[in-house]
Amino acid sequence: MVTPTYRYLIGLMLIALVPWPARASTPMRSIWEYDRHVWQLPDGLPEGIIQAITQTQEGYLWIGTRNGLARFDGFRFVVFDHTNTPALHDDSILALCRTAHDVLWIGTEGGGLVRYSNGSFDSFRAPQGLTNGFVRAIHEDRRGNLLVGTDDGLFRLSGDQFVRLDGKGGIPPMSVHAITEDEQGRTWAGGWGLFVLENGGAKRIPLGGSTASEEVKSILQSADHTLWVGTVAGLYRLKNGVITHIPVNSAIEANICEDHTGNLWVGWVGSGLSRFQNGKLDTYRAPAVLPGNTVLSIFEDFDQNLWVGTDNGLLRLSYTGVSILQSRSGQALGNDSTIYENVGTIYEDRQGTVWIANGHLYHVSGQLIVPFTELPSKMTDLKIRTVFKDSHGVLWIGTGGQGVVALGKGWAQQYTEKEGLVNEFIRAFCEDRHGNLRIGTDGGVARWDGKRFEDFKTSEGLAYLSVRAIVEGKNGNLWVGTDGGLSLIHNGVFVPDPSLDKLRGERIWAIHEDAHGALWLGTRGDGLFRLKDGKLWHYTTQYRLPNDNIYQILEDRRGNLWMSSPGGIFRDSLQNLNEVAAGATTDLAVTAYGTSGGLPIGAANGGLQPAGTSTRSGELWFPTFRGAIRIQPDEVQSSHPRLALIEKVIGDGRDVLLKAPDTIRPGDGRLEIYYTAPSLQAPERTRFKYLLEGFDRQWTYAGERRVAYYTNLPPGHYQFRVVAYDADSLGESPEADFSFTWSAHFYQTFWFYGLCGLGLVMMVWAAFRIHLRQTHSRYAAIVAERARLAREMHDTVIQGCVGVSTLLEAIAGFEHSSPELILEFVERARTQIRQTLNEAREAVWDLRHSWLEGAEIGPALSRLARQLESETGVSVETEVVGPPSPLAPQVKSNLLLVAREAARNSLAHANPRNVLIRLSLATDQLCLEVTDDGCGFDAESDFSSQKKHYGIVGMRERIEQLGGDFRVLSRMNEGTRVIATIPLGSQRTFKRFETSDEALEHSRSSG
Repeated sequence: MVTPTYRYLIGLMLIALVPWPARASTPMRSIWEYDRHVWQLPDGLPEGIIQAITQTQEGYLWIGTRNGLARFDGFRFVVFDHTNTPALHDDSILALCRTAHDVLWIGTEGGGLVRYSNGSFDSFRAPQGLTNGFVRAIHEDRRGNLLVGTDDGLFRLSGDQFVRLDGKGGIPPMSVHAITEDEQGRTWAGGWGLFVLENGGAKRIPLGGSTASEEVKSILQSADHTLWVGTVAGLYRLKNGVITHIPVNSAIEANICEDHTGNLWVGWVGSGLSRFQNGKLDTYRAPAVLPGNTVLSIFEDFDQNLWVGTDNGLLRLSYTGVSILQSRSGQALGNDSTIYENVGTIYEDRQGTVWIANGHLYHVSGQLIVPFTELPSKMTDLKIRTVFKDSHGVLWIGTGGQGVVALGKGWAQQYTEKEGLVNEFIRAFCEDRHGNLRIGTDGGVARWDGKRFEDFKTSEGLAYLSVRAIVEGKNGNLWVGTDGGLSLIHNGVFVPDPSLDKLRGERIWAIHEDAHGALWLGTRGDGLFRLKDGKLWHYTTQYRLPNDNIYQILEDRRGNLWMSSPGGIFRDSLQNLNEVAAGATTDLAVTAYGTSGGLPIGAANGGLQPAGTSTRSGELWFPTFRGAIRIQPDEVQSSHPRLALIEKVIGDGRDVLLKAPDTIRPGDGRLEIYYTAPSLQAPERTRFKYLLEGFDRQWTYAGERRVAYYTNLPPGHYQFRVVAYDADSLGESPEADFSFTWSAHFYQTFWFYGLCGLGLVMMVWAAFRIHLRQTHSRYAAIVAERARLAREMHDTVIQGCVGVSTLLEAIAGFEHSSPELILEFVERARTQIRQTLNEAREAVWDLRHSWLEGAEIGPALSRLARQLESETGVSVETEVVGPPSPLAPQVKSNLLLVAREAARNSLAHANPRNVLIRLSLATDQLCLEVTDDGCGFDAESDFSSQKKHYGIVGMRERIEQLGGDFRVLSRMNEGTRVIATIPLGSQRTFKRFETSDEALEHSRSSG
């Protein structure tokens, strides 16, 4: 009986005999050259069990779990399940497939098939011909046919309906778990058995062995046309009709993937991940490499990252071209357990040996770090800082406080201050072209000529005692970097250089001379300097330099400068650096590498030289706190973000459609725009800037933030534009944009503003009209008041004066009359004057005439007639016809004044013998007539002329104010008749509003 252990050994022997699908140029890569990153539930995954992985053209990674579908842009997960996606009838995702037209097909565990296209999910189930909802395999062949494998049947999509292929036409009923297509266009399907479909039929390919070997879980054809079949019993290889069984620990195979280099990756259930590379099998397990030992899915993305779905999270393996040489589980690093961390210096000698110092001394042999054991026993406690091999093959070892040690073939010599060494703390070595060794220390520079030391300090011209770097230029000059500036040694002596004065006080920790003779100086705290032809140029973080602390400067074969710093390692091309110095551009195009940039590089070490070396093979080595970093520049690629994408827009809490320019309903003006740029290699280096045209005046630099917020956004048409770019380079990806119209509330529309403007104009016009009317009313009131005063003066003062004048003329004619008669007329004149004064006062204040108080109209007319008779001696009679009717005081007053004016006019101008004052009272009107039998006048002729008839005008105005009609009828020698008719309704109205002095005053003030 063959035990499991023997079965495993036999499997390894078979693997060694099998010609593996490895390309001749495939490099041997250690798993430690891959950067590892794990995502689990706390990072946003809906479930730790990852069952399927694929990537769509826009760069999103889609992850199928047992608890939903996740979309990943490298930065955040967006989860789709039955709660937010009705088309997903089951949250367990078994299969994912992206077609040539970038349509994503999703196979669920019992919920059928789901299609995702243009942001929409559509479900395919029994009504669409898919009679089984357990979809385990999806494949698009080279003809564009979509094949779907379920627990009960193989289906092909025709239009929007599925057609079952098995169970008829020579194809037996199948349970399909895997589908692929070979180079001949034949379809391979596996489930309970392996079948090849061609010419409308199916042929079963028996794999042999136990029943478990016929349970196929995955099928893959590699680049060399080998068909690989994963079963419950292990892995099978089909090549040229030969089937080879490769058992590996009796593992259950879950998935197979071939990467871009031809390596075959196989995930096992419970046994981790295996890689077949150049015929060699390596298996990796948790926790050293994997988060879990059950691997259910493997996928390589567009950026050549390998994604491994396990039962405990998602793993990304990214080949970086960078490896860390330190003590790490699973890697052979030497024959002791020393932890190779906190490396201080790395140096390559003339023979190509790489030396590493971290207090101890090691050299690299292939992939191994070998401790240096050739020191004499009395020197094994040296605190080694740096190392150097001169042109004579002597190995010089610099220590911290123990001087230097020279090792030759079979001999060793230690030099300290006793032997003339300027200081015992060693920081740098350099051999000039004359074979003299320069030693930089904490207390100056020492020169060893093979026999003795010659020391140089500040008194000899050294800028500062603490020396950090020594480099010989191509012209033989020696440059010495110190903590107080840069010094120049020419022909063995320090010489002053005006171009170095600006560097006084700078801490020069790194010096490099390029092929064109430019000197590059790295400082501690003040960035990078370029010295060329006596001109100095300064680069700092202001020019997008990632760090102002530079420990080492190395040049690769492509003309790039690599610089180490506490924040990691960064590079830029010499061409771009020189263009910045020449003013051709303003920003550096730096690419940074560190723990946040997708490469396993931490803080670099510095202060000792060499703090890194460039080897003859083109590799770059840097000392870091994590160990010795080895970089292969030709294989290091920058990760640039893909096209910026707008994922979601929310306007006032409502989702906005992104398919076409949309109109957002009016609201509070709150807008949220979520955007991204899928970058699966180093998403933390992706930066964004955006602009909302129509609102923003300039671009907003958002950094890593992937959402834009706007509040109080006014209505209008807008276009949102967003650009993604790498934080370490100047290149930008094409921008994404979204146009929309923010609708206005009705009170924000132009027609509303127009109506408001029209209403305002109308209000102004109405106010103007009211003002004009009031002005006219006030003017009319003034004119009316003047007319009233004129009437009153005419009817009171003037008439009174006329009466007094008549009495005085009568008195003057009484020369021989009795004194009693004269006194009587004088008394009448005096009475007339008092009455006239009272009437004038009352007229001015528009008061009722006191002589009319309490009197009816009839008696008042009689008194008037008697007064006129006594003044003129002419017969004046009165006649009142009709029933008595109460009249308003103003009506009564105006009637009496009109009667007096008409009677006086007759007495004064017509020379009548009789005057009759007649008042006719009826139910609807009253009529006042004043008739005389005098000389009369031509009324038409006089009224058409320009003669002033103030009495007649005043009488007419009084009657018309009462709503009545006034006429004067007269002919020559036929007398005169004055007729005033007043409707009683009019006088009643007048009576209602003019019955008190207060009402009259109110009327005057309002007018």
